[in-house]
Amino acid sequence: AEGSIINMYGRSIDGDNEFRHIYGSSRWSWYNIGRPALKSAESITITESVIDNLTFISCGIPTVTSLCAGPYRYGPSISHDQRIEFLNAGLVEELKTHSAVRVIYVCFDKDENFAGDLQAVAVAKIFVEAGFEVKLLHLPPNQDPNSLYMKAGTGQAERRARFLEYFTDMMSTATDFVMEEAYLELDRLGLTEEQLKKTKTILGAVGRYYNRDDEQLFDTRGGHGER
Repeated sequence: AEGSIINMYGRSIDGDNEFRHIYGSSRWSWYNIGRPALKSAESITITESVIDNLTFISCGIPTVTSLCAGPYRYGPSISHDQRIEFLNAGLVEELKTHSAVRVIYVCFDKDENFAGDLQAVAVAKIFVEAGFEVKLLHLPPNQDPNSLYMKAGTGQAERRARFLEYFTDMMSTATDFVMEEAYLELDRLGLTEEQLKKTKTILGAVGRYYNRDDEQLFDTRGGHGER
């Protein structure tokens, strides 16, 4: 935000290079949080890596940033120490100071071992506790934003158009972290496809009910204690 470099990230384009990723710092930080597009944005999308971040920007979606950190930062779950480290880094305060953001969309990798999903839920909790409205975006299995873009077509124009379609679909199916956490637990139970489908239908109905703004969940008028 002050114009100085606070972190560095790199990825090798040489398939034979033993150093596929280069991390310049072990500290948590935002990618390019001082961009004008972020300063005035009321909603942003957060990705895991800078590469994913740049994918969104190249497709005409400038209201995006990423969480930069050292290697092994995104494990199957976020430990208590990592949560404390995240909070101590002042990321929440920095976001509030340098932007007008009120709504956050988390778009982390859809890993086979659920690492990205679990991390997204953990990060979402932190921002919800800080007063933000947070929604989680759903990528196809085993995809991250950049891999989704690369597989979307043969040329840049086609890839950009298809990626924007994917993004629109993801926005329409975004969920809150409570529902996502429930879905993750279901996925790990090893239910049959039919059992999973029925249970998710019930969860979806419950989620829609509890997210309604036009009705009170409980009647507090007294009398017979109706619900």
